[in-house]
Amino acid sequence: MQLQVPNDILYYQIGQKRFVTWQRLDPVDPSVEKVSKDKDAARLSRPGSWVILSRSNFVKSKDGGAEEPDFDGILVLYYDKYTEEHTTVYRSGEVWGKLPLRLEGAGDNKTFVVNLRNASGEFEEKRFAVFKNPKGRLQVTPPADIPKPER
Repeated sequence: MQLQVPNDILYYQIGQKRFVTWQRLDPVDPSVEKVSKDKDAARLSRPGSWVILSRSNFVKSKDGGAEEPDFDGILVLYYDKYTEEHTTVYRSGEVWGKLPLRLEGAGDNKTFVVNLRNASGEFEEKRFAVFKNPKGRLQVTPPADIPKPER
């Protein structure tokens, strides 16, 4: 089975990274958008803001074990409806995570929750705050113990 990546984020799946899962951050307005009920509904939706978990093709097992992460990257994209462009608002450094991805909250203030491996090798639930700043731009606040990625 092949995942049907929505058209507006398909082009961000580049290089060795493949999308594992994604969640739309902004609501779909059914009065504006006619989303079909068939298998390609995600491909027909209008552009939006997304949280995306990705996985590289490189082997990442620890200590020679067979366990691999479900994802090793986190990407948050903001869609500006005026410029009709996506902007990267958060890109993690290398992480080691297990599914699922949970989205909590409503409106402009949401949280996405993922399970990440900590320094001692245990999995911890990590919450990333997603909100719009006073200028209406999307921002992400990662947990305090997640290092900010280098730009």
